[in-house]
Amino acid sequence: MLVNATLGTCVLLQCILPHHPTLPNTRVYWQTKPSDGKAVHLYFDGKEDLDHQDPLYRNRTALDLSQLAAGNFSLRLCHLTEQDNNTSFYCLHATTANRSPTKISQVTLQLQEPKDSEPPWPWWTWVILVLAIFLFVLLALGIFYLVRRWRRSGTGHIGHIDNDPGAANGIPTGVANELANGPVKRRGDDSSAALVDNKEAVDLEMVAGDPLLEDRSQDG
Repeated sequence: MLVNATLGTCVLLQCILPHHPTLPNTRVYWQTKPSDGKAVHLYFDGKEDLDHQDPLYRNRTALDLSQLAAGNFSLRLCHLTEQDNNTSFYCLHATTANRSPTKISQVTLQLQEPKDSEPPWPWWTWVILVLAIFLFVLLALGIFYLVRRWRRSGTGHIGHIDNDPGAANGIPTGVANELANGPVKRRGDDSSAALVDNKEAVDLEMVAGDPLLEDRSQDG
């Protein structure tokens, strides 16, 4: 019998006796060859005999003791390894009266690698995660754009103030220019100066035309 199994798991090696045995007189040998094979598991005269078990199978085999009276000596073999692959296991039966073993079953294991485990999360959780990352990136870019725009507008305003020659010292532009280049003449100042010159010219003409005023002018 060929049985497929997976590495690292357990497998049931089937062995059913043709009749209900008398357990104290029953001997069942699980081994890797019909004769002189490795002892996988032994049942001898009503009890398990693990003293003669091969170390390769120690703590890896078990019989269902509740099924033995019905003749079910199927063996459970666990922790399957590469050494078990393509190995044939033989179930041999004998009695105290007839000690010549009879083959009951032969099971050959064909092992395969374990299948890839399914992802711990369903596919739609990955879709939500990708969308969340995308929205986060968009939000971050939007904030970055607003902050950059705000900084640019603030820098332009400050640069305009720095171009003012008097702004650095808190002096208005006109005053700073006046201190640097002297007083600036305005239209009003030119008109006042012209009026004063005209008045002085009129006064001199009046003095020149009046002898009395001319004498007073000379006395002064």
